[in-house]
Amino acid sequence: MLAIYRTATLEQTLKERPPKNEQERTALIQAYPGFRAILSKWQRDLLAGVPTARIVELPGANLYMFLSNEADVLREVRAFAATLNQ
Repeated sequence: MLAIYRTATLEQTLKERPPKNEQERTALIQAYPGFRAILSKWQRDLLAGVPTARIVELPGANLYMFLSNEADVLREVRAFAATLNQ
């Protein structure tokens, strides 16, 4: 199994979801560690269920990572596919 995750820094998150006011900004900053914790839990759960899973994080990629990080996605898929015939 190959899992490719998009990861965003707090700065990227604020840029992509600009808060309307300081209260929203503060809430987003406070919630960000929770977003990262959820991603980490998903990854741990995946590895618990599929210990041989390959997890790739693409920092800064957008939701359409196959477009924004085409070379990275192709490299990872090809590397993963090469392991299937072994």
